[in-house]
Parts: sequence; C-alpha cells; structure tokens
Amino acid sequence: MYEKEIATIEEFKKIYREFIELGGQPVHDEDFWLGLTPPPPNPARLLELRQELNLRLSAVGHFLRACGTPTSVFHSPAPIRGGIAGNIDLFGNIFNLETYEIEPIIVFDALERGLGTYKFLLDQYRRKRWNPLWWVGQAIRLPFVLLRWAGFDDGKIEGSLLGKIYKAAAGFATFVVSLIKIWEFAGPKIRHLFNF
Repeated sequence: MYEKEIATIEEFKKIYREFIELGGQPVHDEDFWLGLTPPPPNPARLLELRQELNLRLSAVGHFLRACGTPTSVFHSPAPIRGGIAGNIDLFGNIFNLETYEIEPIIVFDALERGLGTYKFLLDQYRRKRWNPLWWVGQAIRLPFVLLRWAGFDDGKIEGSLLGKIYKAAAGFATFVVSLIKIWEFAGPKIRHLFNF
C-alpha cells in the first residue's frame, strides 16, 4: 500500500529534474526559435523527457491531490502589467510555468510534500498491520469496501442508519466473541489462581 504512489512520484521527480537541468522547454522558448539563444545541448533528449513527463502528469497530479497536497498556486500579476489573478495548476501548466513567473522549485516542493505524506501514511499502515483490532475493523468494513468496488458510495452507505446499525452489531458481536475466547483461554488459569 502506497508503494506505487511513492515510486511514481519519485520517478516523475527524477525525470523533471533532468528536464530542468538540460535546459527546460525548447519547444516554447521564443528566443531559441528566433535564434537569439543557443540551442539546448540535447534537444532530442529534452523531447523524450517531455513525453515521459506528459505520460505521468495525470497520475502524479491525482496522487498528490489524493493525499491532500495542493497542486496549484495563486498567481497575481503586478498591477502595472495586468492580467488575471487566480490559481495556477502546477501540473497542468508545467511546461509554461515561466510565463507565470513560477520557479521549478515550487513543483519540487509539491512533489516532496506528497512524498513525505505518502511515506508517513506507509509508516502508519505498517504499524497498523500488527494491531489485531485494526484487522477486526477492516473485517467489519469489508462489505462497504465491496460496495465501493461495485460502484456505490461507501461513505454514504456506511454513514446511513442501516450502515451504523450493521457496524454496531458487528462490533458488539466481535467484542462478545473476543470475551468468550479470552475466557476459554484464561478462565482456567484465573480460577486456579484464585481457587474458585
């Protein structure tokens, strides 16, 4: 769990770093096309990297938004220059961030925040795996997970009266079964200890 998201974001970060180090955006650089700046050292590699970034943009943006990392920044141009102020999606505009005077470090910050969140969630998940009560809770939630896979809104079903009744009954039944099993295991030892 979460390994796929971490690997995808790390791979995107590596590709984007190489893209920036090689000179960025030869396709949109007007000075390059007018002959005012020298060509980038390896334009073919830049185009390959650009294609790789484009293939991963949707997934990376989705993963970052899913973990609560903002993927947009507020852009407010200087009043003397004019223009529209508003949120700029970093990944939707990744190849023209310089138009909005947004440095690539802002993209790296978003990627690293997302990585940090996913690594934290992975650590939490690994700790929960050893907690038997967490597994009991997952078993109780299994019908809602199956309904989500079938296309239903599991949050609404789980929050409904019927869902709450099911969870309360399943939790109570689990508690009673746990007490019975504990008594079967520890009951004779307790009776022997207190001589009754």
